[in-house]
Amino acid sequence: MAIVLSGFALVGSTEIALAGNDWMEGAVIKLIERYYELSHKVQELSRRIEKLERQMAAEKREVRIEEDEIKEKYQAQERLQVRKCPRTSCSVVVILERGEVVSLLSRRGQWSFIKTTDGVRGWVMSKHLREYSY
Repeated sequence: MAIVLSGFALVGSTEIALAGNDWMEGAVIKLIERYYELSHKVQELSRRIEKLERQMAAEKREVRIEEDEIKEKYQAQERLQVRKCPRTSCSVVVILERGEVVSLLSRRGQWSFIKTTDGVRGWVMSKHLREYSY
């Protein structure tokens, strides 16, 4: 700003210097407003990221199950979607074919957390599983 003002002073026009200063003040004010606007958006995004990280941490805690906790073997009664979490809105990890054998790791309500013979872990609706007899 000092360079611009000194340039106007060299020209010798005070009116132009003042007009340039008003323009510059307006530009600075707009930049400051934009800065605060973007700062607000960054804060909101940070809050959303923290919330998602908490949700992911909670889901990871739920999924952490030791191998020795495998209780029983079950069989898919029909073609079955294995999901990342115990909700139908969660993405599908793999699809089990009818008759495929899985290990039951745990249950939560209507959902079972299973492990396939390939080592894939995920959630399925319990009603679609039946006990596997060796």
